Amino acid sequence: MAKPRKPKNEDASNKPENSGPVVRHQKLCLSIDLDKRHVYGYTELEIVVPEIGIVGLHAENLGIDNVYVDGEPAEFEYYPHNYQFTENESRWCYVTSPITAADAAGSAYISALERELVPNLLINCYKSFKTGGEQQEQPVLENGVQQASGEIKQNVRLVRVNYWVEKAETGIHFDGNVFHTDNQIRRARCWFPCIDDTLQRCCYDLEFTVAQNLVAVSSGNLLYQVLSKDDPPRKTYVYKLDVAVSAQWISLVVGPFEVFPDHQSCVISHMCLPVHLSKLRSTVEFFHSAFRFVLVACMIGSTFSNCY
Repeated sequence: MAKPRKPKNEDASNKPENSGPVVRHQKLCLSIDLDKRHVYGYTELEIVVPEIGIVGLHAENLGIDNVYVDGEPAEFEYYPHNYQFTENESRWCYVTSPITAADAAGSAYISALERELVPNLLINCYKSFKTGGEQQEQPVLENGVQQASGEIKQNVRLVRVNYWVEKAETGIHFDGNVFHTDNQIRRARCWFPCIDDTLQRCCYDLEFTVAQNLVAVSSGNLLYQVLSKDDPPRKTYVYKLDVAVSAQWISLVVGPFEVFPDHQSCVISHMCLPVHLSKLRSTVEFFHSAFRFVLVACMIGSTFSNCY
């Protein structure tokens, strides 16, 4: 006589999949020294940690000093990517025409993109160097009963990475007395650790410390500036970005810029290098006249007319 089958565990079937980490918020604090061409600081990420307890970040050309999870030193492993061509070159042996050459180049490009998807800064968010070997207790209600297993509680940790930029080869550039980043795909990782994926979006707090005579322009709204008491003094620009964006769209430029306020809108300021100030003034004045002409000529609705 056949034995009756046991019913499947419904709780196990309804259990959510072990998805990857999710960044809720990120803070970036950097100090930029144009004379020494040196960038150093830290980033803090509020992350929903997956069940495996490992968070993978992208970081390229960065020197990782140490990592903290909820204020405690954490174990981490860093594997710098080697972008030199080390694959089997057999695909190039069959290149006999422009078509096959294009196919081989496309295959190599796709392989490079797939390698870049793999995180290379792995952080253990469960095992930290705590002296007492303390373990987290399960949540207990007032009546002493543990929280129901059906309720999903996200494991949110604050991960801090102290680092510096080793090589300004890509993603960031020093050009004379100007420092700037670019928005090339998957190059945010070249100047701050992050989950460099277009699907990972969050809000940002940004703080950049530069020399007193320099201006730091970044994404978001400028909240305030702080002048330090150091000798020589340095200035910190504090920005806040309330719109959730991927790491690719965080930008920064530092230089001895002239600030020209916009006479049409008090929330807009224009900036340029000192040698181009006269051009900027003429361009800004002409832009507003031309834009008003377009609004009238095309009879555009109130979507843009509120700007004036």
